[in-house]
Amino acid sequence: MRTLFFAGRPAPLAGFAFLARITATFLLGFILPRLVGLESFGYYRVFALFLVYVGLSHLGFFDGVQAFMTKAAERITPGKPLSWAAIVLCIEILVAFFLLAVAFFFFEGGMRAVFFALSAMVFPELTGRYLDNLQTAVNKQNEDTPYRLFFNLLVIGIVAAVWAFSIDDHRLFLGMLVASAYLVMFTRLFGYRRLVFKRGSTSGESDPGIRRLFQKGLPVLVAYSLPLLFVAFSMHAVFIHGSLEMMAIHGFAANMLVFAAVSVATAAKRLEQGTESLFMRAEKAGLSLFKGTVTLFTLVGAVCYYALLWTVPRYLPAFEPSLPLWRIFLGLLVFNCTIGTAHFLYCRFKEKESFYIATGLLFLLATSLAGVLVMRIYADLTLLALVLFFGFLSWYLVLEVALAWKEKTPWRKNNLFVFGGLVLYIMVTALFDHVLAAFLYGGIIIGLYLFYYREELKDLKTYMGFFKEKN
Repeated sequence: MRTLFFAGRPAPLAGFAFLARITATFLLGFILPRLVGLESFGYYRVFALFLVYVGLSHLGFFDGVQAFMTKAAERITPGKPLSWAAIVLCIEILVAFFLLAVAFFFFEGGMRAVFFALSAMVFPELTGRYLDNLQTAVNKQNEDTPYRLFFNLLVIGIVAAVWAFSIDDHRLFLGMLVASAYLVMFTRLFGYRRLVFKRGSTSGESDPGIRRLFQKGLPVLVAYSLPLLFVAFSMHAVFIHGSLEMMAIHGFAANMLVFAAVSVATAAKRLEQGTESLFMRAEKAGLSLFKGTVTLFTLVGAVCYYALLWTVPRYLPAFEPSLPLWRIFLGLLVFNCTIGTAHFLYCRFKEKESFYIATGLLFLLATSLAGVLVMRIYADLTLLALVLFFGFLSWYLVLEVALAWKEKTPWRKNNLFVFGGLVLYIMVTALFDHVLAAFLYGGIIIGLYLFYYREELKDLKTYMGFFKEKN
Protein backbone atom coordinates (compact mmCIF):
# COMPACT_ATOMS: atom_id res chain seq x y z
CA MET A 1 0.00 0.00 0.00
CA ARG A 2 1.17 3.48 -0.78
CA THR A 3 0.44 6.16 1.73
CA LEU A 4 -0.63 9.63 0.71
CA PHE A 5 2.72 11.30 1.22
CA PHE A 6 5.26 8.48 1.23
CA ALA A 7 5.63 5.60 -1.17
CA GLY A 8 6.68 2.19 0.03
CA ARG A 9 7.48 1.29 3.60
CA PRO A 10 7.56 4.15 6.15
CA ALA A 11 10.01 2.30 8.39
CA PRO A 12 12.84 4.87 7.98
CA LEU A 13 10.47 7.46 9.44
CA ALA A 14 9.90 5.48 12.63
CA GLY A 15 12.70 7.16 14.57
CA PHE A 16 11.63 10.64 13.51
CA ALA A 17 7.98 9.83 14.30
CA PHE A 18 8.94 8.60 17.77
CA LEU A 19 10.96 11.76 18.40
CA ALA A 20 8.01 13.87 17.25
CA ARG A 21 5.69 11.99 19.58
CA ILE A 22 7.98 12.49 22.58
CA THR A 23 8.34 16.18 21.70
CA ALA A 24 4.57 16.66 21.34
CA THR A 25 3.94 14.84 24.64
CA PHE A 26 6.55 16.98 26.39
CA LEU A 27 5.10 20.20 24.99
CA LEU A 28 1.54 19.28 26.00
CA GLY A 29 2.62 18.08 29.43
CA PHE A 30 5.20 20.67 30.46
CA ILE A 31 5.19 23.69 28.17
CA LEU A 32 1.43 24.12 27.69
CA PRO A 33 0.78 24.48 31.46
CA ARG A 34 3.24 27.36 31.62
CA LEU A 35 1.70 29.05 28.59
CA VAL A 36 -2.01 28.80 29.45
CA GLY A 37 -2.04 28.76 33.26
CA LEU A 38 -3.85 26.64 35.85
CA GLU A 39 -7.44 27.22 34.80
CA SER A 40 -7.07 26.64 31.06
CA PHE A 41 -4.82 23.64 31.66
CA GLY A 42 -7.46 22.27 34.01
CA TYR A 43 -10.00 22.45 31.20
CA TYR A 44 -7.56 20.66 28.91
CA ARG A 45 -7.09 17.88 31.47
CA VAL A 46 -10.87 17.43 31.67
CA PHE A 47 -10.90 17.13 27.87
CA ALA A 48 -8.08 14.56 27.98
CA LEU A 49 -9.85 12.57 30.71
CA PHE A 50 -13.12 12.20 28.83
CA LEU A 51 -11.27 11.54 25.59
CA VAL A 52 -10.08 8.32 27.26
CA TYR A 53 -13.72 7.29 27.67
CA VAL A 54 -14.49 8.29 24.08
CA GLY A 55 -11.72 6.00 22.87
CA LEU A 56 -13.29 3.07 24.75
CA SER A 57 -16.88 3.81 23.75
CA HIS A 58 -16.90 1.27 20.90
CA LEU A 59 -17.23 -1.38 23.66
CA GLY A 60 -14.86 -3.79 21.97
CA PHE A 61 -16.46 -3.77 18.51
CA PHE A 62 -13.19 -2.74 16.87
CA ASP A 63 -11.29 -5.49 18.71
CA GLY A 64 -13.91 -8.02 17.64
CA VAL A 65 -13.49 -6.96 14.02
CA GLN A 66 -9.72 -7.27 14.36
CA ALA A 67 -10.00 -10.74 15.89
CA PHE A 68 -12.28 -11.95 13.08
CA MET A 69 -10.14 -10.45 10.32
CA THR A 70 -6.96 -11.90 11.80
CA LYS A 71 -8.52 -15.35 12.04
CA ALA A 72 -9.99 -15.22 8.53
CA ALA A 73 -7.16 -13.33 6.86
CA GLU A 74 -6.70 -15.85 4.07
CA ARG A 75 -10.45 -16.02 3.39
CA ILE A 76 -11.36 -12.37 3.41
CA THR A 77 -10.96 -9.68 0.78
CA PRO A 78 -9.28 -6.39 1.74
CA GLY A 79 -12.50 -4.43 1.23
CA LYS A 80 -14.63 -6.38 3.72
CA PRO A 81 -14.43 -3.66 6.45
CA LEU A 82 -16.94 -1.62 4.44
CA SER A 83 -19.74 -3.85 5.74
CA TRP A 84 -18.84 -2.74 9.29
CA ALA A 85 -18.31 0.93 8.46
CA ALA A 86 -21.99 1.73 9.03
CA ILE A 87 -21.76 0.31 12.56
CA VAL A 88 -18.69 2.43 13.25
CA LEU A 89 -20.48 5.53 12.02
CA CYS A 90 -23.55 4.74 14.14
CA ILE A 91 -21.38 4.37 17.24
CA GLU A 92 -19.71 7.69 16.50
CA ILE A 93 -23.03 9.50 15.97
CA LEU A 94 -24.53 8.08 19.18
CA VAL A 95 -21.52 9.03 21.29
CA ALA A 96 -21.29 12.49 19.71
CA PHE A 97 -24.98 13.24 20.34
CA PHE A 98 -24.70 11.94 23.91
CA LEU A 99 -21.82 14.33 24.61
CA LEU A 100 -23.75 17.19 23.00
CA ALA A 101 -26.69 16.44 25.30
CA VAL A 102 -24.38 16.39 28.32
CA ALA A 103 -22.94 19.75 27.26
CA PHE A 104 -26.37 21.35 26.86
CA PHE A 105 -28.09 19.98 29.95
CA PHE A 106 -25.35 19.68 32.57
CA PHE A 107 -22.71 22.33 31.88
CA GLU A 108 -22.28 25.93 30.91
CA GLY A 109 -19.46 28.35 30.17
CA GLY A 110 -15.97 26.92 29.80
CA MET A 111 -16.95 23.34 30.65
CA ARG A 112 -19.68 23.35 28.02
CA ALA A 113 -17.05 24.29 25.44
CA VAL A 114 -14.95 21.32 26.56
CA PHE A 115 -17.81 18.89 25.93
CA PHE A 116 -18.57 20.53 22.58
CA ALA A 117 -14.95 19.86 21.62
CA LEU A 118 -15.25 16.28 22.88
CA SER A 119 -18.38 15.75 20.79
CA ALA A 120 -16.53 16.96 17.71
CA MET A 121 -13.50 14.83 18.58
CA VAL A 122 -15.51 11.59 18.62
CA PHE A 123 -15.24 11.04 14.86
CA PRO A 124 -11.45 11.37 14.42
CA GLU A 125 -10.75 9.54 17.68
CA LEU A 126 -12.89 6.48 16.96
CA THR A 127 -12.10 6.42 13.25
CA GLY A 128 -8.40 6.46 14.09
CA ARG A 129 -8.79 3.57 16.51
CA TYR A 130 -10.83 1.59 13.97
CA LEU A 131 -8.12 2.08 11.36
CA ASP A 132 -5.50 0.98 13.89
CA ASN A 133 -7.36 -2.28 14.44
CA LEU A 134 -7.80 -2.88 10.71
CA GLN A 135 -4.12 -2.29 10.06
CA THR A 136 -3.12 -4.67 12.86
CA ALA A 137 -5.47 -7.31 11.48
CA VAL A 138 -3.84 -7.21 8.04
CA ASN A 139 -0.34 -6.87 9.55
CA LYS A 140 0.21 -3.33 8.25
CA GLN A 141 0.35 -1.49 11.57
CA ASN A 142 3.69 0.12 10.70
CA GLU A 143 2.29 1.88 7.63
CA ASP A 144 0.59 4.56 9.73
CA THR A 145 3.94 6.08 10.76
CA PRO A 146 3.63 9.07 8.35
CA TYR A 147 0.18 9.89 9.70
CA ARG A 148 1.25 9.75 13.34
CA LEU A 149 4.22 11.92 12.46
CA PHE A 150 1.89 14.34 10.68
CA PHE A 151 -0.41 14.64 13.72
CA ASN A 152 2.44 15.11 16.19
CA LEU A 153 3.96 17.81 13.99
CA LEU A 154 0.57 19.54 13.97
CA VAL A 155 0.45 19.36 17.78
CA ILE A 156 3.93 20.87 17.98
CA GLY A 157 2.75 23.63 15.65
CA ILE A 158 -0.32 24.27 17.82
CA VAL A 159 1.75 24.68 20.98
CA ALA A 160 4.10 26.98 19.04
CA ALA A 161 1.07 29.06 17.98
CA VAL A 162 -0.13 29.21 21.61
CA TRP A 163 3.28 30.61 22.56
CA ALA A 164 3.66 32.96 19.58
CA PHE A 165 0.19 34.52 19.89
CA SER A 166 -0.13 34.30 23.70
CA ILE A 167 -3.29 32.17 23.47
CA ASP A 168 -4.69 31.36 26.90
CA ASP A 169 -8.28 30.57 25.93
CA HIS A 170 -8.80 26.81 26.16
CA ARG A 171 -11.63 26.98 23.61
CA LEU A 172 -9.31 28.22 20.88
CA PHE A 173 -6.61 25.70 21.76
CA LEU A 174 -9.07 22.77 21.80
CA GLY A 175 -10.57 23.97 18.53
CA MET A 176 -7.15 23.86 16.86
CA LEU A 177 -6.52 20.38 18.31
CA VAL A 178 -9.84 19.06 17.00
CA ALA A 179 -9.27 20.61 13.56
CA SER A 180 -5.85 18.93 13.38
CA ALA A 181 -7.39 15.59 14.29
CA TYR A 182 -9.92 15.91 11.46
CA LEU A 183 -7.17 16.79 9.00
CA VAL A 184 -5.26 13.64 9.95
CA MET A 185 -8.44 11.54 9.88
CA PHE A 186 -9.34 12.55 6.32
CA THR A 187 -5.73 12.07 5.24
CA ARG A 188 -5.66 8.53 6.69
CA LEU A 189 -9.02 7.65 5.18
CA PHE A 190 -7.79 8.76 1.77
CA GLY A 191 -4.53 6.85 2.19
CA TYR A 192 -6.35 3.65 3.20
CA ARG A 193 -9.43 4.10 1.02
CA ARG A 194 -8.95 0.69 -0.64
CA LEU A 195 -8.81 -1.03 2.72
CA VAL A 196 -11.91 0.70 4.08
CA PHE A 197 -14.24 1.67 1.25
CA LYS A 198 -14.02 -1.03 -1.42
CA ARG A 199 -16.68 -3.71 -1.19
CA GLY A 200 -15.61 -7.26 -0.59
CA SER A 201 -16.91 -10.60 0.62
CA THR A 202 -15.75 -13.62 2.51
CA SER A 203 -15.45 -17.14 1.19
CA GLY A 204 -15.34 -20.25 3.33
CA GLU A 205 -16.03 -18.21 6.46
CA SER A 206 -19.50 -16.98 7.44
CA ASP A 207 -19.69 -13.40 8.67
CA PRO A 208 -20.04 -13.15 12.44
CA GLY A 209 -23.04 -11.25 13.74
CA ILE A 210 -22.65 -7.79 15.20
CA ARG A 211 -23.46 -9.10 18.66
CA ARG A 212 -20.73 -11.73 18.35
CA LEU A 213 -18.16 -9.09 17.44
CA PHE A 214 -19.04 -7.10 20.54
CA GLN A 215 -18.91 -10.23 22.71
CA LYS A 216 -15.56 -11.22 21.25
CA GLY A 217 -14.00 -7.79 21.49
CA LEU A 218 -15.22 -6.45 24.85
CA PRO A 219 -13.02 -8.71 27.04
CA VAL A 220 -10.01 -7.83 24.87
CA LEU A 221 -10.71 -4.12 25.20
CA VAL A 222 -11.17 -4.37 28.97
CA ALA A 223 -8.01 -6.42 29.43
CA TYR A 224 -5.82 -3.97 27.51
CA SER A 225 -7.45 -0.91 29.12
CA LEU A 226 -7.54 -1.85 32.82
CA PRO A 227 -4.29 -0.08 33.85
CA LEU A 228 -5.48 3.03 31.99
CA LEU A 229 -8.89 2.89 33.69
CA PHE A 230 -7.24 2.86 37.14
CA VAL A 231 -5.66 6.22 36.31
CA ALA A 232 -8.74 7.62 34.55
CA PHE A 233 -11.08 6.80 37.46
CA SER A 234 -8.64 8.41 39.87
CA MET A 235 -8.70 11.57 37.75
CA HIS A 236 -12.48 11.34 37.63
CA ALA A 237 -12.64 11.51 41.43
CA VAL A 238 -10.86 14.87 41.18
CA PHE A 239 -13.28 15.99 38.47
CA ILE A 240 -16.27 15.15 40.70
CA HIS A 241 -15.10 16.48 44.06
CA GLY A 242 -12.19 18.79 43.26
CA SER A 243 -11.74 22.21 41.75
CA LEU A 244 -10.50 23.07 38.27
CA GLU A 245 -7.13 24.05 39.79
CA MET A 246 -6.88 20.66 41.51
CA MET A 247 -7.71 19.00 38.19
CA ALA A 248 -4.81 20.89 36.60
CA ILE A 249 -2.32 19.99 39.34
CA HIS A 250 -3.36 16.33 39.48
CA GLY A 251 -3.52 16.08 35.69
CA PHE A 252 -0.06 17.63 35.35
CA ALA A 253 1.41 14.61 37.18
CA ALA A 254 -1.12 11.98 36.07
CA ASN A 255 -0.50 12.81 32.41
CA MET A 256 2.67 10.75 32.69
CA LEU A 257 0.67 7.77 33.98
CA VAL A 258 -1.81 8.06 31.11
CA PHE A 259 1.05 8.18 28.60
CA ALA A 260 2.64 5.14 30.26
CA ALA A 261 -0.63 3.18 30.33
CA VAL A 262 -1.37 3.87 26.67
CA SER A 263 2.21 3.01 25.69
CA VAL A 264 2.06 -0.21 27.71
CA ALA A 265 -1.20 -1.27 26.03
CA THR A 266 0.30 -0.56 22.60
CA ALA A 267 3.48 -2.44 23.48
CA ALA A 268 1.49 -5.43 24.77
CA LYS A 269 -0.40 -5.68 21.47
CA ARG A 270 2.78 -5.52 19.42
CA LEU A 271 4.77 -7.89 21.65
CA GLU A 272 2.07 -10.53 22.00
CA GLN A 273 3.27 -12.88 19.27
CA GLY A 274 6.91 -12.50 20.28
CA THR A 275 6.25 -13.18 23.95
CA GLU A 276 4.12 -16.21 23.06
CA SER A 277 7.13 -17.67 21.26
CA LEU A 278 9.37 -16.67 24.18
CA PHE A 279 7.13 -18.33 26.77
CA MET A 280 6.77 -21.48 24.65
CA ARG A 281 10.51 -22.02 24.32
CA ALA A 282 11.92 -20.53 27.52
CA GLU A 283 8.89 -20.01 29.74
CA LYS A 284 10.32 -19.47 33.24
CA ALA A 285 13.64 -17.83 32.35
CA GLY A 286 12.03 -15.74 29.61
CA LEU A 287 9.26 -14.48 31.91
CA SER A 288 11.79 -13.69 34.64
CA LEU A 289 14.00 -11.65 32.32
CA PHE A 290 11.00 -9.93 30.72
CA LYS A 291 9.65 -8.80 34.10
CA GLY A 292 13.09 -7.79 35.29
CA THR A 293 13.69 -5.67 32.19
CA VAL A 294 10.34 -3.88 32.59
CA THR A 295 11.22 -3.22 36.24
CA LEU A 296 14.63 -1.90 35.24
CA PHE A 297 13.23 0.68 32.83
CA THR A 298 10.56 1.89 35.24
CA LEU A 299 12.90 2.19 38.22
CA VAL A 300 15.64 3.93 36.25
CA GLY A 301 13.05 6.17 34.61
CA ALA A 302 11.99 7.34 38.07
CA VAL A 303 15.18 9.42 38.30
CA CYS A 304 13.39 12.09 36.29
CA TYR A 305 11.88 13.09 39.65
CA TYR A 306 15.11 14.98 40.30
CA ALA A 307 14.73 16.89 37.05
CA LEU A 308 11.23 17.86 38.19
CA LEU A 309 12.56 18.99 41.58
CA TRP A 310 14.77 21.48 39.77
CA THR A 311 12.52 22.63 36.92
CA VAL A 312 8.99 22.83 38.36
CA PRO A 313 9.65 25.36 41.16
CA ARG A 314 11.64 27.56 38.76
CA TYR A 315 9.53 27.45 35.60
CA LEU A 316 6.12 26.18 36.76
CA PRO A 317 5.70 27.51 40.32
CA ALA A 318 1.91 27.24 40.16
CA PHE A 319 2.33 23.47 39.70
CA GLU A 320 4.80 22.93 42.56
CA PRO A 321 2.09 21.19 44.68
CA SER A 322 2.22 18.37 42.11
CA LEU A 323 5.73 17.27 43.15
CA PRO A 324 4.54 14.85 45.90
CA LEU A 325 2.18 13.33 43.32
CA TRP A 326 5.03 12.89 40.84
CA ARG A 327 7.06 11.04 43.48
CA ILE A 328 4.22 8.60 44.13
CA PHE A 329 3.24 8.14 40.49
CA LEU A 330 6.80 7.47 39.37
CA GLY A 331 7.05 4.79 42.06
CA LEU A 332 3.83 3.01 41.05
CA LEU A 333 4.95 2.77 37.42
CA VAL A 334 6.82 -0.40 38.33
CA PHE A 335 3.49 -2.10 39.12
CA ASN A 336 1.51 -0.43 36.34
CA CYS A 337 3.94 -1.42 33.59
CA THR A 338 4.63 -4.94 34.89
CA ILE A 339 0.92 -5.69 35.16
CA GLY A 340 0.15 -4.26 31.71
CA THR A 341 2.89 -6.18 29.94
CA ALA A 342 4.38 -9.22 31.70
CA HIS A 343 1.36 -10.27 33.76
CA PHE A 344 -1.17 -9.62 31.02
CA LEU A 345 0.79 -11.36 28.27
CA TYR A 346 1.57 -14.36 30.46
CA CYS A 347 -2.08 -14.70 31.55
CA ARG A 348 -3.07 -14.53 27.89
CA PHE A 349 -0.48 -17.17 27.03
CA LYS A 350 -1.83 -19.47 29.76
CA GLU A 351 -5.45 -18.70 28.80
CA LYS A 352 -6.11 -17.13 32.20
CA GLU A 353 -7.24 -13.81 30.81
CA SER A 354 -10.55 -14.05 32.67
CA PHE A 355 -8.70 -14.18 36.00
CA TYR A 356 -6.64 -11.14 35.01
CA ILE A 357 -9.81 -9.22 34.09
CA ALA A 358 -11.78 -10.31 37.17
CA THR A 359 -9.07 -9.32 39.64
CA GLY A 360 -8.42 -6.08 37.76
CA LEU A 361 -12.10 -5.09 37.83
CA LEU A 362 -12.32 -5.93 41.54
CA PHE A 363 -9.38 -3.73 42.47
CA LEU A 364 -10.50 -1.05 40.01
CA LEU A 365 -13.86 -0.84 41.80
CA ALA A 366 -12.26 -0.78 45.25
CA THR A 367 -9.66 1.81 44.25
CA SER A 368 -12.24 4.02 42.56
CA LEU A 369 -14.61 3.98 45.55
CA ALA A 370 -11.74 4.71 47.93
CA GLY A 371 -10.58 7.57 45.69
CA VAL A 372 -14.04 9.15 45.61
CA LEU A 373 -14.31 8.91 49.41
CA VAL A 374 -10.87 10.44 49.90
CA MET A 375 -11.70 13.38 47.64
CA ARG A 376 -15.14 13.87 49.18
CA ILE A 377 -13.93 13.77 52.80
CA TYR A 378 -10.39 15.16 52.63
CA ALA A 379 -10.00 16.69 49.13
CA ASP A 380 -6.33 15.72 49.35
CA LEU A 381 -4.51 14.88 46.11
CA THR A 382 -1.60 13.19 47.89
CA LEU A 383 -3.95 10.79 49.68
CA LEU A 384 -5.66 10.10 46.37
CA ALA A 385 -2.29 9.29 44.78
CA LEU A 386 -1.54 6.88 47.65
CA VAL A 387 -4.89 5.17 47.10
CA LEU A 388 -3.94 4.62 43.46
CA PHE A 389 -0.50 3.36 44.50
CA PHE A 390 -1.93 0.75 46.87
CA GLY A 391 -4.58 -0.21 44.32
CA PHE A 392 -1.90 -1.14 41.79
CA LEU A 393 0.23 -2.76 44.51
CA SER A 394 -2.66 -4.97 45.66
CA TRP A 395 -3.47 -6.10 42.12
CA TYR A 396 0.21 -6.80 41.46
CA LEU A 397 0.55 -8.94 44.61
CA VAL A 398 -2.58 -10.97 43.85
CA LEU A 399 -1.37 -11.71 40.31
CA GLU A 400 2.10 -12.62 41.56
CA VAL A 401 0.79 -14.98 44.24
CA ALA A 402 -1.78 -16.60 41.94
CA LEU A 403 0.68 -17.20 39.10
CA ALA A 404 3.36 -18.50 41.46
CA TRP A 405 0.87 -20.87 43.09
CA LYS A 406 -0.93 -22.12 39.99
CA GLU A 407 1.76 -21.88 37.30
CA LYS A 408 4.92 -22.13 39.44
CA THR A 409 6.28 -18.91 37.92
CA PRO A 410 9.57 -17.55 39.34
CA TRP A 411 8.83 -14.87 41.94
CA ARG A 412 11.60 -14.53 44.53
CA LYS A 413 14.21 -12.94 42.28
CA ASN A 414 11.78 -10.61 40.54
CA ASN A 415 10.08 -9.40 43.68
CA LEU A 416 13.34 -8.90 45.51
CA PHE A 417 14.41 -6.67 42.64
CA VAL A 418 11.04 -4.87 42.46
CA PHE A 419 10.61 -4.14 46.16
CA GLY A 420 14.32 -3.64 46.83
CA GLY A 421 14.49 -1.09 44.02
CA LEU A 422 11.27 0.58 45.16
CA VAL A 423 12.47 0.90 48.76
CA LEU A 424 15.73 2.35 47.48
CA TYR A 425 13.78 4.87 45.36
CA ILE A 426 11.65 5.92 48.34
CA MET A 427 14.67 6.31 50.62
CA VAL A 428 16.82 8.20 48.13
CA THR A 429 14.06 10.63 47.13
CA ALA A 430 13.15 11.21 50.79
CA LEU A 431 16.69 11.82 52.03
CA PHE A 432 18.47 13.52 49.12
CA ASP A 433 17.45 16.34 46.81
CA HIS A 434 20.76 16.66 44.95
CA VAL A 435 21.06 15.51 41.35
CA LEU A 436 24.08 13.33 42.24
CA ALA A 437 21.67 11.11 44.17
CA ALA A 438 19.91 10.37 40.88
CA PHE A 439 23.11 9.03 39.30
CA LEU A 440 23.90 6.99 42.40
CA TYR A 441 20.42 5.51 42.51
CA GLY A 442 20.38 4.75 38.77
CA GLY A 443 23.80 3.12 38.94
CA ILE A 444 22.75 0.87 41.82
CA ILE A 445 19.57 -0.23 40.03
CA ILE A 446 21.45 -1.10 36.83
CA GLY A 447 24.09 -2.95 38.84
CA LEU A 448 21.46 -4.98 40.69
CA TYR A 449 19.77 -5.85 37.39
CA LEU A 450 23.01 -7.08 35.82
CA PHE A 451 23.80 -9.12 38.94
CA TYR A 452 20.37 -10.69 39.54
CA TYR A 453 19.72 -11.57 35.91
CA ARG A 454 23.24 -12.51 34.86
CA GLU A 455 22.21 -16.09 33.99
CA GLU A 456 19.18 -15.03 31.92
CA LEU A 457 21.19 -12.32 30.15
CA LYS A 458 23.51 -14.98 28.76
CA ASP A 459 20.66 -16.06 26.47
CA LEU A 460 19.46 -12.53 25.69
CA LYS A 461 20.38 -12.83 22.00
CA THR A 462 18.32 -16.00 21.72
CA TYR A 463 15.34 -14.39 23.44
CA MET A 464 15.47 -11.36 21.17
CA GLY A 465 15.38 -13.68 18.18
CA PHE A 466 11.92 -14.88 19.24
CA PHE A 467 10.57 -11.36 18.78
CA LYS A 468 12.34 -10.78 15.46
CA GLU A 469 10.98 -13.93 13.86
CA LYS A 470 7.43 -12.93 14.81
CA ASN A 471 7.61 -9.36 13.53
